[in-house]
Amino acid sequence: MHFSNLSWLTVAIITSQNTVVAAPPFRPYGSSRDRPNNRVSSITTTKSALWPPSSTAPSLSTSGSSATNSSLSGSSPSGPVPVGSATVLHVQSSAPINAPHVPGDFVGFGFETAFLNNYAVGTFSQNLINSVAKRLSSPVIIRIGGTSGDILLIDPNQDEVKVCIDGDCPVGSSATYILGPSYFEEFRRFQNQHFTFQAPMGPDVNTTGSLAYVRRAYEAIGADRVAGIALGNEVDLYAGQFGTTYTVADYIYDALALEDAITYPTTFEFLKSYLSGGGDASTGFTVETAFSAGLNTNGRTKYAALHWYQFPTSVEVYTPETEQIYLMNHSAVTSKFSNGYTSALSYIQSAEPEVDYILSESGSSLIGPPLEFQDAFGAALWYVDFECYAMSLGVKREDATHRPAAYHSLWVPDDSTNDPALGDQQNTGPQVRGPWFAMPMIADFVGKQPGAVVPILEQDLATAYAMYDPSTSALSRIMLVNLKFWSADVNGERVNITFDVPVSGSGQVTVKRLCADAGAHAQGYDVQGENGVITWAGETWSYELDNGSGSLADGVPVSETVEVCNSVASITLPDSEAAIVYFGGGAQ
Repeated sequence: MHFSNLSWLTVAIITSQNTVVAAPPFRPYGSSRDRPNNRVSSITTTKSALWPPSSTAPSLSTSGSSATNSSLSGSSPSGPVPVGSATVLHVQSSAPINAPHVPGDFVGFGFETAFLNNYAVGTFSQNLINSVAKRLSSPVIIRIGGTSGDILLIDPNQDEVKVCIDGDCPVGSSATYILGPSYFEEFRRFQNQHFTFQAPMGPDVNTTGSLAYVRRAYEAIGADRVAGIALGNEVDLYAGQFGTTYTVADYIYDALALEDAITYPTTFEFLKSYLSGGGDASTGFTVETAFSAGLNTNGRTKYAALHWYQFPTSVEVYTPETEQIYLMNHSAVTSKFSNGYTSALSYIQSAEPEVDYILSESGSSLIGPPLEFQDAFGAALWYVDFECYAMSLGVKREDATHRPAAYHSLWVPDDSTNDPALGDQQNTGPQVRGPWFAMPMIADFVGKQPGAVVPILEQDLATAYAMYDPSTSALSRIMLVNLKFWSADVNGERVNITFDVPVSGSGQVTVKRLCADAGAHAQGYDVQGENGVITWAGETWSYELDNGSGSLADGVPVSETVEVCNSVASITLPDSEAAIVYFGGGAQ
């Protein structure tokens, strides 16, 4: 199998905005020159009754069809982009003065504490992370933390990396693990990355045990690569998790005491759960109450961190319709932000401007949906929209979190969860999964010179974001996302929409695409073989084909040149696809 001979069928869109095309047969081998004829098919089939949603599903906004001028804080999305009409983008030629600037380390990753060793095995995970890191101006930060991090034990005489002794063994996040000294050597495998890691807490802090973990982790990583230390995990859930009374005052007392005990030069992180969003007045654990009660009295807090899982756990129907409503939908993202996340962000920005507001754990879904739902290409498109919107609000970092048994993981690092006896925690590996492919695209959008990001189109099923040059404030690139659900196993026709992008003068723009010929349910080569291939700018990633290093079709990146006509570049985007438009020769 020679992967360099792959012919990518979604490199260029040559149909008009009114053309409806059927999914072509996937032909991964052969000349790339064959591609356009395969893409423009005359086959028509019956379109599935996916849209609009049924009367039993939550309704979406359907008012309006043209682009909306969005404020920096976001505006109410209009409806789905109508078939056969061009969407005109309204873009400021220079960055608004108050637009948030994106940090160079915005794109991050996270591993559940007890499973660091699984992700350190071999070079697979390092290759994937390095594929993102090389696109950015700052080192990638890896967050080590999670439920297991508060209940672990350390045995300095244990030969094994870890031993599971209680709870959801052997692959659960809520199980109790004993770590041996070799566990901490795994930090050294990621020499090009920085880390935040979790000091074990819980409501009854074992200071000796916590300091033992901190000391070994800190010394293995090195002072220059420690970005911060999280004081516990999801502390607002301690009362229920440990069956005790635990208030925000208790946490502040414990956190400040532990900070005093940690004598290494470092900063700290306050971390809340995904359950209560930005705050939960019933428990008192809001970002506002924690900081106003003196959490940062000593000025050593660097991060205010929250967790995010997109698909609501209350929904137990997993259909293309619910995927469109709750995952592949911009309003689903903005409405979740409004549930305490944006108010917490506003508080930090005004009251604690030296503290970075981050989302240190994220995934398409925590539990429930099958792989083709939460770990496929539709989740990649959600990630693109979610992370671009987050950076436009001023979120400083977003960590995609991983555990071998977790279906939302961007990749499965090894075969530790392959055993069918694991039941619903079986998760075949090693594999690269569908959502991964959002990460190199987002990293390219952030780029080596990240500037201000502004949403310029916010509709339920179509969004666009403008990135401005940090030196000149000139428009540098635009992210386009078509969130309309299309999957070859569900739909017949694949509809295109056209974005009319204003360009000063004449010339050309460069376009790179995130695409999958199988559509929203594509899960990547490792899962589905040739029919599941997903590419960003002609590049794909796979354990089987390249050990996570990435493989290019025909040995070169793929991009398109679109001519500017009457100061407009028309970019056609099929349903369930995304693209970056580069201006002034800025394609990386």
